[in-house]
Amino acid sequence: MGKRGVRTKEPQRDQGWLFVPAPEVGPERPVRLVAAAVERLDLGDFLRHAKALEGVAGRPVTSPTLLLSLWLYGIQQGVGGAKELARRYQSDAAFRWLCGGVEKATCVLPLAALAHNLAAHGQRLVGALA
Repeated sequence: MGKRGVRTKEPQRDQGWLFVPAPEVGPERPVRLVAAAVERLDLGDFLRHAKALEGVAGRPVTSPTLLLSLWLYGIQQGVGGAKELARRYQSDAAFRWLCGGVEKATCVLPLAALAHNLAAHGQRLVGALA
């Protein structure tokens, strides 16, 4: 049996019909710069133990790229906690764009798991950033 890929929920930021164009999501805005920078990182180690595999029943995991982008953009905007990120998701077009149609429960609430992963695997993140 071959190796199965991990199923992830990825943002679909190019789906213009999902979003009303907003100035805070323009081409040179910080949210796009954060997203582009994080997309260049190899975060595969964060999926190493994922159980949501292709061909196996269950819910896909939220993309670590999405979670890290949301977390870093939140920090850049002065937001440090998941509850405040959830509030910003409701009121700020840039946070909704970053989630790219991934619903709030899937996009914002797993940040506690991301924080745990970052604490447990900080060296992996350092390696990804190098």
